[in-house]
Amino acid sequence: MCVRVFPTTINHLGSGINEESQLAVRTKHRNMRRSLVRKKYRKLQLLRVLIANKMCPCSIKSMEYWKTTGIFPQEELASWFALDPYQLRVKALNKKISLHELGRICYHFSQRRGKLFSKISSNDSSDSVFNYGDSKTKRLGLAATLPYCKNDKRLGQHLYQFQHQKHAPYKQKEERIRNRYLDRFMYVKEFHHIYDCQQQYHTSLSESLREELGGQSGSENNGKTGILFYQRNLKFINKWSEKCPYEPNKKGVPLSNPLYEYFEIFKWINNIRCNGSALTEKQRAKVLDVTLRFHQFSFKKVRKALDMEDESIHFNVGSDDRIKLAYVLVNLGKPQIFGPSFFSLSLDEQIDVWHAIYFFDDKELLQKHAMNKWGLSPFQSEKLCKLELKKGYARISAKATRNISYFLELGIPYSQAVFLAGIKRASGES
Repeated sequence: MCVRVFPTTINHLGSGINEESQLAVRTKHRNMRRSLVRKKYRKLQLLRVLIANKMCPCSIKSMEYWKTTGIFPQEELASWFALDPYQLRVKALNKKISLHELGRICYHFSQRRGKLFSKISSNDSSDSVFNYGDSKTKRLGLAATLPYCKNDKRLGQHLYQFQHQKHAPYKQKEERIRNRYLDRFMYVKEFHHIYDCQQQYHTSLSESLREELGGQSGSENNGKTGILFYQRNLKFINKWSEKCPYEPNKKGVPLSNPLYEYFEIFKWINNIRCNGSALTEKQRAKVLDVTLRFHQFSFKKVRKALDMEDESIHFNVGSDDRIKLAYVLVNLGKPQIFGPSFFSLSLDEQIDVWHAIYFFDDKELLQKHAMNKWGLSPFQSEKLCKLELKKGYARISAKATRNISYFLELGIPYSQAVFLAGIKRASGES
C-alpha cells in the first residue's frame, strides 16, 4: 500500500489570521513586481527630461545602456545621488541652487511623493489610521505633520529638522523623516513653490517644463499629472456586469444609476395588489411619492399614504416588511443637497448629476463642479461629495431599462412591459 499526501493550498495552516492562501501570495508578489516596473519606467522617463534640460549629470547614452543592460552608471551619478535632497529642498525655497541640484530634488520627489488621499471614497472618520497614525507600527498620521506645513512653511522644512547631521553622533528620536503618512498635495505645493523661486534665477525653467514635471500649478492640479506625480487611473474591471438578455451586445447598467432606480420603483409599485387588484393611477402616484422621500421604509408608510391603514384591507405586502429602493434619488432630493427641485429636472439632467458623482475621482473638483454648474452652496456640494454610490451592475442594459421603464410607468406589469418594449424596439417607433 502507498500513501498519497496532498499539499495544503494555505500557508501557515492553523495559525489564525496569519493563514494565507497561495493564490493571495501569488497576487501579492505579482502586484509588487508591477509596482516596481512602473516606478522604474517613471524614473527613466524623468531622467530623460532632466538630462535634456541639463538637470542631471548623466548622459542619454549611459541611461539607455542602464535600461538595456541593467548596469547602473555609478561613476556619473555617484556625486549627484550623494547630494542631500532635504537640505536642498530647504535651500531652494529662498536661495539660488544649480540646475543639477534642482534635478536631484525632482528625482527625490519621484521617490517620496506621498499618497493621494483626496478620493471621494476615502474614509473621513476622525479615528482613521491615515489621520492619526498606526499605533502598532508607530507610524505617524497626517495630523502629526500637517500643522507644521501651514502658511509659508513647506514639508521639506519640517522634515529637515529630523535629518541626521553629518559627522555628528547618532541619537535615536521618537520622530523621524520616514514612517509617517503624507498627502500627495503637500509635495505638489512644495514643488511648485520651489519652481517659482528658481525660475527667477534660471531662464531655462519654462512653464511647459513645469507642467511636464509637476503638472499645472494652483487648484487645477489633481495630484496625478506630470512625470513626478503621475498616477494612472485604476483599471476598470467590469467583472460583475453581465451581458444584457435583451441587448446581447450591451452590458448591465450600474445599480446606482437613477434610470435603474426608477425602473426598480415602478416595477415594485406595479406588483402591489390591494384586495387582489392593481393600484389606480392616483394610488401609484402616492406610493411613488413615498419611495422618493424614504430610501428605507416599512409598508405601513404606504398604507398611510393611501389612507388604507385598516387591516381589513388586504395587500400582498406585509405591513412590517422593510423596503429598500432609491438611495441616490432620495438623497439627492433632500434639502441638504438639491431639495425637491431635483425632481423637477428631466431624467437626463438627473442622470448627468449622477454621472458626475460616479466618474469624478477628486472630491475638490467635484465640489467646484457642483457649485459652478448647479449653483449649490459649499455645504450642499460637500454633502454631495460624501454621497456613497451603490456598487455593482444590473442584469439589463441602460437602453433596455429605458425602454421597459416607459411601459412600467404606465402601470403595465413587468412581463408585459418587456414584451411591449421588444415590439417597440423591433418596430423602431419612438
